[in-house]
Amino acid sequence: MRVAAAIGALTLACATNSTTSADATESDTQSASSSSSDGDPPATTQAETTTLPADTSGGTSDADSTTASADETAADTEATTTGSPQGPECGDGVVDPLEECDDGNAVDDDGCTTDCIPTAAVVWTASVDGPDAMDDCLRDVAVGADDTIWVTGWTRTAATERDVWTGVLDPDGALTASHQYNHTDDDHDEGIKVVVDPSGDGFVAARVDSSVQGVNVRLFRIDPTGTEVWATSVFDPDASYDEPTGLALSGTGEVVFTARVLAGSGEEATLGRYTVDGVEVDVSIWSDPTYAQARFADLVRVGDVLWSAAVYATGPGSPHNRLVLPSFSLAGVPTGAIDIAPPIEIGGLEDRIHLAVGPAGELVVANYDAFSEGAPVVRIFDAAGTLGQAWLLEMPAPVVQVHDLGVDAAGAVVLVGEHSQQLWARKHEPDGTIVWDRTLATATNGSRIEAVTFANDGDVLLAGCLDDDFWVGRFAP
Repeated sequence: MRVAAAIGALTLACATNSTTSADATESDTQSASSSSSDGDPPATTQAETTTLPADTSGGTSDADSTTASADETAADTEATTTGSPQGPECGDGVVDPLEECDDGNAVDDDGCTTDCIPTAAVVWTASVDGPDAMDDCLRDVAVGADDTIWVTGWTRTAATERDVWTGVLDPDGALTASHQYNHTDDDHDEGIKVVVDPSGDGFVAARVDSSVQGVNVRLFRIDPTGTEVWATSVFDPDASYDEPTGLALSGTGEVVFTARVLAGSGEEATLGRYTVDGVEVDVSIWSDPTYAQARFADLVRVGDVLWSAAVYATGPGSPHNRLVLPSFSLAGVPTGAIDIAPPIEIGGLEDRIHLAVGPAGELVVANYDAFSEGAPVVRIFDAAGTLGQAWLLEMPAPVVQVHDLGVDAAGAVVLVGEHSQQLWARKHEPDGTIVWDRTLATATNGSRIEAVTFANDGDVLLAGCLDDDFWVGRFAP
């Protein structure tokens, strides 16, 4: 059984200043459902050595019955050392010692590789070329109650222009509707986050760019036919750069976003709330003096608490190399924070910090730490904010990038990203034990896996781009 390295003796000091409701179990940013135990790969079988007892009967026999030929002796020896007349062989349908699975064939995409290593079986994959047949990519994926799949990202329409693009796919991967938005010409617009409300409409947080107003947050509500219900730009006249980093539904009729803001005074972390009908409720700056010039990274809802992640500097001129997990009420009021003591290794890259919610209200965090030597750390906090599990994501590469993570209804963690120019997805048990590991493609400028979530039946959904086309894949859990 392969196990991710447990942090164990490493000190993971977390100063917890807040608690959350223990019965909080829902998240609007991750759609998870139970997976069938029938689809789990076979457990690893440990090799066993069996010693046969010597003959102690004391009887005698003739030479023919006590003397074996050299050929027979060799054959017996081979059978004893291999465990079967043919010996262990990947693909023979028998899970032999040191094999983790064996489905009896030489197909890689059916849940067990030709090396007898468990991997997610492909249900389907879908590639969609953008409207102008240039480079396109998806940044996020979400699932509706009817199992429709929502994706958002960008499509290039000219050498210097990208538009926000949002698509709706049916459960089998067919594109049924899309929405495209161009803020101004010669700009870089991009859908960043998408969530789906119980009515079936999708909400998108995008960055839009213009030479006059700089980069701003723009929110959309889109119905399943691709029709825009409403849209609004969140414009800060004092800021030159406002980019959304997180999006969640409050469950009380509001859509909430976090944003990274560059203003005249430096870095700011913004939390904004709008009604689902597009009316502004509040847009404010998180200004805890302990966390100077913080940058928000992600946002999830756990019951009646909103959790975010932010990198911050310890003082003027210091790098943004500290990680804090602030919490807020659904009304946007700060309720506390968990300060992760070890500094993160790559300061300022808040897009490398990701949050997800477990089935019992656990807060799951993936980020970099200085002591991890390039390997991301996964931490799991219970609903009260107490650290439980923590483990390193080990890969055969010096630096591993995590692009997103999700947690299924059983608490298993699926991460996606890249290492050694390979795009990968991996499923872990909550304690870090590896369930399956899958290499998806070679990482290039036009090929990335950016997001993961779960279908209502527990299947794993991945989204990104492959060879400059939109790409979505559905895999068995």
